[in-house]
Amino acid sequence: MAWKTSYALLDGDSPTRGDNGALTADSASHLDHVIVETNDEKIRVEQALAHSTSFWAAPIMILNPVVRRLFGNLMHIDQDKSKVVLDGGVVDTTGVVTLLRQQSSTILAFYNNNVPLSKLEAPISYLFGVDRQTDSMNSLLGPKLSQVFPENLYDDFISNLTDWDAGIAQINNVEVIKNDKLGIEPYRLRRLVMFSNIRLQRFRFEDPMIAGQLSKSWPDDHTLFPSEIEAGALCAYNGWKVTALIEDNEALIF
Repeated sequence: MAWKTSYALLDGDSPTRGDNGALTADSASHLDHVIVETNDEKIRVEQALAHSTSFWAAPIMILNPVVRRLFGNLMHIDQDKSKVVLDGGVVDTTGVVTLLRQQSSTILAFYNNNVPLSKLEAPISYLFGVDRQTDSMNSLLGPKLSQVFPENLYDDFISNLTDWDAGIAQINNVEVIKNDKLGIEPYRLRRLVMFSNIRLQRFRFEDPMIAGQLSKSWPDDHTLFPSEIEAGALCAYNGWKVTALIEDNEALIF
Protein backbone atom coordinates (compact mmCIF):
# COMPACT_ATOMS: atom_id res chain seq x y z
CA MET A 1 0.00 0.00 0.00
CA ALA A 2 1.34 3.43 -0.94
CA TRP A 3 1.55 6.18 1.66
CA LYS A 4 0.77 9.68 0.41
CA THR A 5 2.07 12.80 2.14
CA SER A 6 1.05 16.37 1.33
CA TYR A 7 3.48 19.24 1.05
CA ALA A 8 3.15 22.82 -0.09
CA LEU A 9 5.61 24.37 -2.51
CA LEU A 10 6.01 28.12 -2.31
CA ASP A 11 7.62 29.69 -5.36
CA GLY A 12 8.50 33.20 -4.34
CA ASP A 13 9.43 35.18 -1.26
CA SER A 14 7.76 37.33 1.39
CA PRO A 15 4.12 36.26 1.01
CA THR A 16 1.53 38.74 2.23
CA ARG A 17 -1.75 38.10 4.01
CA GLY A 18 -5.19 39.65 3.74
CA ASP A 19 -7.56 40.72 6.50
CA ASN A 20 -9.02 37.22 6.91
CA GLY A 21 -5.58 35.69 7.52
CA ALA A 22 -5.31 33.99 4.13
CA LEU A 23 -2.65 34.92 1.62
CA THR A 24 -3.44 37.69 -0.82
CA ALA A 25 -4.25 36.62 -4.37
CA ASP A 26 -0.76 37.46 -5.65
CA SER A 27 0.94 35.44 -2.91
CA ALA A 28 -1.52 32.52 -3.09
CA SER A 29 -0.81 32.12 -6.80
CA HIS A 30 2.74 31.03 -5.84
CA LEU A 31 1.61 28.36 -3.34
CA ASP A 32 0.91 24.88 -4.68
CA HIS A 33 -0.19 21.54 -3.25
CA VAL A 34 2.29 18.68 -3.81
CA ILE A 35 1.78 14.97 -3.12
CA VAL A 36 4.71 12.71 -2.33
CA GLU A 37 4.15 8.96 -2.53
CA THR A 38 6.21 6.21 -0.94
CA ASN A 39 5.73 2.48 -1.44
CA ASP A 40 7.71 1.52 1.67
CA GLU A 41 5.37 -0.79 3.57
CA LYS A 42 7.19 -0.28 6.87
CA ILE A 43 7.40 3.37 7.79
CA ARG A 44 9.75 3.87 10.73
CA VAL A 45 8.90 6.33 13.49
CA GLU A 46 11.71 8.67 12.50
CA GLN A 47 10.46 8.64 8.89
CA ALA A 48 6.93 9.51 9.97
CA LEU A 49 8.25 12.37 12.10
CA ALA A 50 10.39 13.61 9.21
CA HIS A 51 7.25 14.07 7.11
CA SER A 52 6.05 16.65 9.66
CA THR A 53 9.23 18.64 10.05
CA SER A 54 8.37 21.05 7.27
CA PHE A 55 5.64 22.58 9.44
CA TRP A 56 8.23 24.63 11.33
CA ALA A 57 8.93 26.55 8.12
CA ALA A 58 5.47 28.12 7.95
CA PRO A 59 5.83 30.73 10.72
CA ILE A 60 9.32 31.63 9.56
CA MET A 61 8.13 32.23 6.02
CA ILE A 62 4.79 33.87 6.73
CA LEU A 63 4.74 35.49 10.16
CA ASN A 64 7.88 37.37 11.12
CA PRO A 65 10.01 39.22 8.53
CA VAL A 66 12.92 39.53 10.98
CA VAL A 67 13.02 35.78 11.63
CA ARG A 68 12.62 35.17 7.89
CA ARG A 69 15.71 37.23 7.12
CA LEU A 70 17.73 35.35 9.75
CA PHE A 71 16.65 31.79 8.97
CA GLY A 72 15.07 31.94 5.51
CA ASN A 73 18.06 30.35 3.81
CA LEU A 74 17.46 27.12 5.75
CA MET A 75 14.21 26.52 3.89
CA HIS A 76 15.19 26.95 0.24
CA ILE A 77 15.48 23.84 -1.93
CA ASP A 78 17.00 25.34 -5.07
CA GLN A 79 20.13 27.27 -5.89
CA ASP A 80 18.18 30.36 -6.87
CA LYS A 81 16.71 30.44 -3.36
CA SER A 82 13.21 30.96 -4.66
CA LYS A 83 11.38 27.73 -3.73
CA VAL A 84 10.40 26.74 -0.19
CA VAL A 85 8.82 23.50 1.03
CA LEU A 86 6.10 23.90 3.67
CA ASP A 87 3.80 21.43 5.38
CA GLY A 88 0.78 20.46 3.30
CA GLY A 89 -1.48 21.76 6.04
CA VAL A 90 -0.91 25.32 4.92
CA VAL A 91 -2.97 24.36 1.85
CA ASP A 92 -5.23 21.58 3.18
CA THR A 93 -5.31 20.46 6.80
CA THR A 94 -7.89 17.72 6.28
CA GLY A 95 -6.21 15.39 3.77
CA VAL A 96 -9.40 15.41 1.69
CA VAL A 97 -7.76 17.24 -1.23
CA THR A 98 -5.22 14.47 -1.74
CA LEU A 99 -8.00 11.87 -1.97
CA LEU A 100 -10.09 14.00 -4.32
CA ARG A 101 -7.12 14.33 -6.65
CA GLN A 102 -7.09 10.57 -7.09
CA GLN A 103 -10.90 10.58 -7.43
CA SER A 104 -11.62 8.34 -4.46
CA SER A 105 -15.26 7.27 -4.45
CA THR A 106 -15.60 7.20 -0.64
CA ILE A 107 -13.65 9.11 2.00
CA LEU A 108 -13.55 8.54 5.76
CA ALA A 109 -11.75 11.46 7.40
CA PHE A 110 -10.82 12.39 10.96
CA TYR A 111 -10.34 16.08 11.67
CA ASN A 112 -8.01 16.00 14.69
CA ASN A 113 -6.73 19.52 15.11
CA ASN A 114 -5.40 21.02 18.32
CA VAL A 115 -7.56 24.12 17.73
CA PRO A 116 -11.35 23.63 18.01
CA LEU A 117 -13.57 24.28 15.00
CA SER A 118 -15.38 26.93 17.03
CA LYS A 119 -12.17 28.99 16.82
CA LEU A 120 -10.84 27.89 13.42
CA GLU A 121 -13.35 26.97 10.71
CA ALA A 122 -11.25 27.78 7.66
CA PRO A 123 -9.76 24.27 7.12
CA ILE A 124 -13.33 23.02 6.60
CA SER A 125 -15.11 26.12 5.29
CA TYR A 126 -12.60 26.79 2.50
CA LEU A 127 -13.38 23.37 0.99
CA PHE A 128 -16.91 24.71 0.45
CA GLY A 129 -15.77 28.16 -0.72
CA VAL A 130 -16.97 29.81 2.50
CA ASP A 131 -14.81 32.59 3.92
CA ARG A 132 -13.83 32.20 7.57
CA GLN A 133 -10.86 33.42 9.61
CA THR A 134 -7.74 31.29 9.32
CA ASP A 135 -4.63 31.29 11.50
CA SER A 136 -0.90 31.53 10.85
CA MET A 137 -0.36 28.02 9.48
CA ASN A 138 -3.63 26.43 8.30
CA SER A 139 -5.42 26.77 4.96
CA LEU A 140 -3.76 29.87 3.57
CA LEU A 141 -5.06 29.78 -0.03
CA GLY A 142 -8.41 31.34 0.83
CA PRO A 143 -11.93 30.14 -0.03
CA LYS A 144 -11.89 30.88 -3.76
CA LEU A 145 -8.77 28.84 -4.53
CA SER A 146 -9.64 26.04 -2.06
CA GLN A 147 -13.24 25.27 -3.01
CA VAL A 148 -14.04 21.68 -4.04
CA PHE A 149 -17.63 21.27 -2.75
CA PRO A 150 -20.83 23.31 -3.33
CA GLU A 151 -21.21 26.20 -0.91
CA ASN A 152 -24.82 25.40 -0.04
CA LEU A 153 -23.75 22.16 1.71
CA TYR A 154 -21.53 23.90 4.25
CA ASP A 155 -23.98 25.04 6.94
CA ASP A 156 -25.33 21.57 7.62
CA PHE A 157 -21.87 20.02 7.41
CA ILE A 158 -20.22 22.33 9.96
CA SER A 159 -23.30 22.25 12.19
CA ASN A 160 -23.03 18.48 12.54
CA LEU A 161 -19.27 18.59 13.12
CA THR A 162 -19.64 21.08 15.98
CA ASP A 163 -22.73 19.53 17.57
CA TRP A 164 -21.88 17.93 20.95
CA ASP A 165 -24.53 15.30 20.26
CA ALA A 166 -23.31 14.51 16.74
CA GLY A 167 -19.61 15.11 16.00
CA ILE A 168 -19.88 13.56 12.56
CA ALA A 169 -20.92 14.95 9.17
CA GLN A 170 -21.44 13.43 5.75
CA ILE A 171 -22.28 14.38 2.20
CA ASN A 172 -23.47 11.87 -0.39
CA ASN A 173 -23.46 11.78 -4.19
CA VAL A 174 -21.97 15.24 -4.54
CA GLU A 175 -20.37 16.64 -7.68
CA VAL A 176 -16.79 17.64 -6.87
CA ILE A 177 -15.93 21.07 -8.29
CA LYS A 178 -13.03 21.37 -10.71
CA ASN A 179 -10.07 23.12 -9.05
CA ASP A 180 -7.06 23.79 -11.25
CA LYS A 181 -5.04 25.16 -8.35
CA LEU A 182 -5.37 21.91 -6.39
CA GLY A 183 -5.24 19.65 -9.43
CA ILE A 184 -8.78 18.33 -8.97
CA GLU A 185 -10.98 17.30 -11.89
CA PRO A 186 -14.78 17.18 -11.53
CA TYR A 187 -16.35 13.83 -10.66
CA ARG A 188 -19.13 12.46 -8.47
CA LEU A 189 -18.06 11.60 -4.93
CA ARG A 190 -20.22 8.82 -3.54
CA ARG A 191 -19.67 9.61 0.13
CA LEU A 192 -17.59 11.74 2.46
CA VAL A 193 -17.83 11.01 6.19
CA MET A 194 -15.85 13.20 8.57
CA PHE A 195 -15.41 12.90 12.34
CA SER A 196 -14.60 16.08 14.25
CA ASN A 197 -12.60 16.20 17.47
CA ILE A 198 -15.30 17.79 19.60
CA ARG A 199 -15.93 16.08 22.94
CA LEU A 200 -19.31 14.42 22.73
CA GLN A 201 -21.50 14.86 25.78
CA ARG A 202 -22.20 11.16 26.19
CA PHE A 203 -18.57 10.06 26.12
CA ARG A 204 -17.14 8.82 29.42
CA PHE A 205 -13.93 7.03 30.35
CA GLU A 206 -14.56 3.82 32.24
CA ASP A 207 -11.70 4.72 34.59
CA PRO A 208 -12.41 8.11 36.24
CA MET A 209 -8.71 8.47 37.06
CA ILE A 210 -7.99 9.00 33.35
CA ALA A 211 -10.45 11.87 33.09
CA GLY A 212 -8.88 13.45 36.16
CA GLN A 213 -5.51 13.69 34.40
CA LEU A 214 -6.82 15.41 31.26
CA SER A 215 -7.03 19.15 30.79
CA LYS A 216 -10.49 20.72 30.74
CA SER A 217 -9.99 21.64 27.07
CA TRP A 218 -9.18 18.09 25.96
CA PRO A 219 -9.50 16.74 23.26
CA ASP A 220 -9.69 19.58 20.70
CA ASP A 221 -7.89 22.50 22.33
CA HIS A 222 -4.32 21.80 23.38
CA THR A 223 -0.70 22.64 22.63
CA LEU A 224 1.24 21.02 19.80
CA PHE A 225 2.81 18.74 22.40
CA PRO A 226 0.06 17.07 24.47
CA SER A 227 1.02 14.90 27.41
CA GLU A 228 1.47 11.18 26.89
CA ILE A 229 -1.79 10.33 28.62
CA GLU A 230 -3.71 12.95 26.61
CA ALA A 231 -2.31 11.59 23.34
CA GLY A 232 -3.21 8.03 24.33
CA ALA A 233 -6.68 9.11 25.43
CA LEU A 234 -7.19 10.82 22.07
CA CYS A 235 -6.47 7.56 20.24
CA ALA A 236 -8.91 5.70 22.50
CA TYR A 237 -11.54 8.39 21.98
CA ASN A 238 -11.32 8.15 18.19
CA GLY A 239 -11.69 4.39 18.38
CA TRP A 240 -14.79 4.79 20.52
CA LYS A 241 -16.30 7.31 18.09
CA VAL A 242 -16.02 4.96 15.14
CA THR A 243 -17.80 2.17 17.02
CA ALA A 244 -20.42 4.29 18.78
CA LEU A 245 -21.41 6.63 15.97
CA ILE A 246 -21.54 4.02 13.24
CA GLU A 247 -23.67 1.79 15.46
CA ASP A 248 -26.03 4.75 15.85
CA ASN A 249 -26.29 5.22 12.10
CA GLU A 250 -26.14 2.13 9.94
CA ALA A 251 -26.11 4.32 6.83
CA LEU A 252 -22.54 5.28 7.67
CA ILE A 253 -21.26 1.76 7.09
CA PHE A 254 -19.24 1.70 3.87
